[in-house]
Amino acid sequence: VYGNLRESEKAGRWVKRATKVKDRELRLRAGVLAAIAACDRGDLEAMEEHLENARSALDHPDLAWRWRHARGLLAYERGEGPTAMEHLALALKESRRRLRTFEAAGLWNDLALARALAGELGAAERAFLHSLNLLGESEGPRRTTLALFNLAEIRLRRGRLLGVEEILERSVAENRAAGNWRGLIQDGELAARLQLVLGRPSEAVSGIRRLQAELEERGVKWHGEVLQVLAARALGWMGRAEETWAELEPTTPQTRAQLEPEERPALWALAGDRERALQENPPGPLRELWQALLTGGPIAASEWDCLGEIDAYRAARFVYDAELLEPGITPALWLRRAIGRLRRVEAGPLAEHLERQEVG
Repeated sequence: VYGNLRESEKAGRWVKRATKVKDRELRLRAGVLAAIAACDRGDLEAMEEHLENARSALDHPDLAWRWRHARGLLAYERGEGPTAMEHLALALKESRRRLRTFEAAGLWNDLALARALAGELGAAERAFLHSLNLLGESEGPRRTTLALFNLAEIRLRRGRLLGVEEILERSVAENRAAGNWRGLIQDGELAARLQLVLGRPSEAVSGIRRLQAELEERGVKWHGEVLQVLAARALGWMGRAEETWAELEPTTPQTRAQLEPEERPALWALAGDRERALQENPPGPLRELWQALLTGGPIAASEWDCLGEIDAYRAARFVYDAELLEPGITPALWLRRAIGRLRRVEAGPLAEHLERQEVG
């Protein structure tokens, strides 16, 4: 509550009181809560220390799932998707009969986030839907601002617009009513992602700049790097390489992991830094194709078949990035498929750009 109201420091005295209780089991539970409070303020070293001190919580069935939940959050914050998935899945498995409905919904939501970080977007969407169903009869805004919001984001990452605008409107209304400034920042991020999917990078940048100015005025830095990464993505598409590089340089690999693996080399390449793009070319089905694109090596038509291993929208977005870097490089088959997919997601400006390449 204090974190969402921009008063994180006020949580400290409550955490301190909780960890001094005499009952050992309650003290272990307080240690887990202290770890989550440290996570909330971005102090991952303190979080790890609290979890290590409370490790014997694993010996108590009613506490073990809480410890694993917190350990999964630590892995998530460090960008360790598979490790986060492992701990969160164990938390669900070990606590199935102990969890209250809203607790189970929270765990499923966090498992979905870990799956998304690990690149398992389809599995993440299914987990978000399960979390949404569990919150179906809950009071309060979490169904909209947590479950529905995350479902909308994962759909955008897969190039699906179903219900996204309506969810965004509801989330903004809920967060404004509650004064939840963190929620409003995430609403701004979702709006930027929507504009990018629709092929409107200029609108995405305008929205981000307004939000950044408001946050600077209020002295808020939370999620500032995420906004910079999204701004860089849009500026790269607009051909503003120097501004793109300036946005990217202060960010961390963990923050850039908010984008899909095949997008991260594009970030640096469109910023004019192919060396950094090569360094940030992660393992995956498109690794070798990116390598050839960035080094100017010959690319056989068959090498593009790896695009069939990812979502059709993501493949179309890759083609758009490739054509911005090397116009005319894409085989006709994949160019036509990309145009068709971008048309289906209403990304008219992107499709039109590729159509001009095809005619050329």
